[in-house]
Parts: sequence; structure tokens; C-alpha cells
Amino acid sequence: MCYEDISYEEIERKSDEFMNMITKVEINEILTNKKYHEEIINSVKKEEVIKKIIEKEFKEKQVSSIIRKETEIYLANLIMKSIDEAVFLPVDIEEDPELKAYVPFHYLANHLISKGYSGILYRSTRMNKIGLKGKNLVLFNKEDVTYVPGSMNVYYYDGRKYKKVFKDIEKLNS
Repeated sequence: MCYEDISYEEIERKSDEFMNMITKVEINEILTNKKYHEEIINSVKKEEVIKKIIEKEFKEKQVSSIIRKETEIYLANLIMKSIDEAVFLPVDIEEDPELKAYVPFHYLANHLISKGYSGILYRSTRMNKIGLKGKNLVLFNKEDVTYVPGSMNVYYYDGRKYKKVFKDIEKLNS
């Protein structure tokens, strides 16, 4: 659920690039296909013949299902980007002592749990608050993970910057 590094424009551009590539490849294949070459050359209404050939080929190759799938991906990216911007807002306990801003995130987490997801990786709103980037991993069931010693760092934020306190979380517990 980390969509802070991709803009709406980039989502649009990637979708357009894919659609254009599919269209160019398919049309080029049709126009260079010898079985259609004579039919196109001998026709009076070339545009109509080409259009019918394209429609036939697109249908036979199920290009519309490829385009439909790409459209689903495009729409999913737009929705995920919108959720990222709406739910993962920088929150400071002084500004929101009851952390009410996290309520939409809790609803989202509960929905994902009900759908069988194991966790969420999302951007750190606290890091965004101070102009930095970071990621948070929320696991819904601690039994789904095995801690690897030495794999985590613990940081302390003094109000101005983050300072590494421990290389390993085990030191925090000792």
C-alpha cells in the first residue's frame, strides 16, 4: 500500500504506454500479414476493410480481455493511490491526542483481515510529517512471522531528527 512514490500522472502514463504498445503490435501484425495484404490492396474502401480485419483479429486474439485486464490494473492503481492519500496522513499525538485520524486505517485493516490478508506494508506518516520517507509493516498475526536476530533497528525521535538507539530490537528487551 505504498503509493507515495508514484503520481497520478505516472499511473496514467504507464497505462497509456501499455495500451499504445498493444495496439501498435496488433495493428502492425495485421498490416504485415500476407493473408490480408491482397485483400487490403484490392479493396476500394481500404479503411473499412482494415477496420473489419482489425476487429476480427482483436476478437480472435482476445485483445479486449487484455485491455480489460489493463484497465482493471489502471483503476486499481488509481484507487490505491487515492486510499494512500486519504488514509495515510501525517498525524502528531499533540494535534490528535486520541489519534482519531487512524480510524480509517483501522477500518481498512479490519477489512483486509476479513479477506485473509496477513498484513500491510504502508508509508510512515510520522516520517512524512518531518519530511522523510519510511515504511511500516503491520502484521495481523504475530505467529505468521519469525524474528531474525539482527534484522531490526530501533530509532528514537527527539523532536528534530531520528537517532539510532539499537542495532537489534533484542537489546531493547534485555
